[in-house]
Amino acid sequence: MAYSIIGYQNNYTRIHDLDLGISMLLILANHDLIEEFAFKDMEISWLNNLKYAMGNGCIDLYLDDYLNSKKQIECFIILIDSALSLINDFQTDIPMTFLQFYLNKIDYVLSDNFPKILIYNSLIKLQKIILGDKSKLLTMS
Repeated sequence: MAYSIIGYQNNYTRIHDLDLGISMLLILANHDLIEEFAFKDMEISWLNNLKYAMGNGCIDLYLDDYLNSKKQIECFIILIDSALSLINDFQTDIPMTFLQFYLNKIDYVLSDNFPKILIYNSLIKLQKIILGDKSKLLTMS
């Protein structure tokens, strides 16, 4: 299993590459917000990063490059919230057919449904390194 270390302003988190990759694609899913918030360069960078680095612990989101103002940070948090809302209605697993729509952008194929908790926690970890300890991770009980 490969993990990437994601950082923003000296805050870091460790996320499994597949969880992170799916989370990144869900963040990028809201094209209107990507355009509105002028994150097109980030989208291109992330898609290239996922296509060529996924699975080997080398994913970098370049958050320090893209989140340089309070407005950019607020917009990025809206994108994370938008990604969280995409998976909100699923109980425990996210159907592979739902995720495959997004994974097709990077030529990756899932073989089964994906645990919602992994994507949720990945998105919350990203939110947490940006906002601090204002987010809570879910735990399996």
